[in-house]
Amino acid sequence: PTRTGVIDILKRMGADIEIVFCMSLRAKRSNLKKRDCFAMTNYTYEPYGDIIARPSKLKGVTISSKEVIRAIDEIPVIMVSACFAKGKTVIKGIKELRVKETDRVYSMVTNLRKLGADIRINGETIIINGARPLHGAKISSFGDHRTAMSMLVAGLGTKGKVIVTGLDCINKSFPGFERLLRRLPLAGPSQ
Repeated sequence: PTRTGVIDILKRMGADIEIVFCMSLRAKRSNLKKRDCFAMTNYTYEPYGDIIARPSKLKGVTISSKEVIRAIDEIPVIMVSACFAKGKTVIKGIKELRVKETDRVYSMVTNLRKLGADIRINGETIIINGARPLHGAKISSFGDHRTAMSMLVAGLGTKGKVIVTGLDCINKSFPGFERLLRRLPLAGPSQ
């Protein structure tokens, strides 16, 4: 799956996201100029570009199993976003999340509940009632890099300190993540 699935979902939730000069590697090699890579139907490699994200009020949405497939690795951070969105978010077709480095459904639901999220599982569907205040807590990465990064992001919006144990797993995919997160102007007390 490409990494644009998460952008599509977040935009549907109301995120103000802009892609600047985005194209695929194939388009670049063909010397195409500033072409919208998302409209291209014949690219071989991941599209790339600069992403500008502005503060937004998110709303709950229903995410289909087809959308989950396109954003399977980003579903944990979408779950975090849903906690801050107004209304109900329904994420369907979550079966594959249970067979990643860890059971990401279990790790994310457990951690988000510890922070005070209104989240439940109904078969292969996650239901999150958002816009409830989240509070600090000590939580676990469960040894999963995506769970760890998502919970650090959740900590940016909580009242109180979020401590995530087992952060070494982040080095698997994004060694500089914690340092980069601390540079954000809104970075709060999470660690």
